[in-house]
Order: sequence, then structure tokens, then C-alpha cells
Amino acid sequence: MQKELETWCAAHPSTSVNNYTISAVTQEKAIVFLFASWSPTIVQLKTLLQSLTSNPEIPLFVYDIDNVDYLKISDTFHSDGWGETFWIKAGQVIATLKKYAIRDLNKLIVNNNQLIS
Repeated sequence: MQKELETWCAAHPSTSVNNYTISAVTQEKAIVFLFASWSPTIVQLKTLLQSLTSNPEIPLFVYDIDNVDYLKISDTFHSDGWGETFWIKAGQVIATLKKYAIRDLNKLIVNNNQLIS
């Protein structure tokens, strides 16, 4: 599954897939996306990636919740398999969103802009 995630995320240059060596919460700004292959989270991922086209500098951390290493961060970033997305600024989660689609693109853009303002 990691190869597929890396392929889908290739358009966003600041993406890290299943990289548990970097703590997302220690970043000045970052987005964490929780992917579930058994759920339609690809809809959320594609929408999130589209929202980031004008902000390639925002680091995106994508984690497959079915990866055994996900347990290392599951207390901080809980998932019910709905494409949970967390916006982090100065080590704090400032926004969350799940179960979204292209109709919610503006919500994602607003959250993205909070990271760069």
C-alpha cells in the first residue's frame, strides 16, 4: 500500500508517507492525514492534495492506519477510518476534519491558510 500512497502523493513535494522517524507534532507547521485502504479515504486524500496545490511548502504526513507502526501515533492521531486530517501549527493541533469531499475544498483551504499566516 505504501507504493500506491507515494504515487498518489507525488504531486505534493513535501509529503512523507508512513515515516515514523519524524514527529509531526514537533513541526512548526504540518498536516497529518490518516489513510485506510478499506475505506473511501482516497476521496479525502485527493481533495486534500488538491487543496495544497498553491501551498507546496506545507509538510504533509500521510499514515496508513493499517500499518503496524501506526500504533506508535494512534494515541495522538486517532482514526475511525474516515480520512481524519489534522492541521498542526507550532506543535498544536489547530484544526481537524474528516468525511470531506471536493464540495468541502474551501474548508481545507481555510485550514491550510492558517498554517501560513
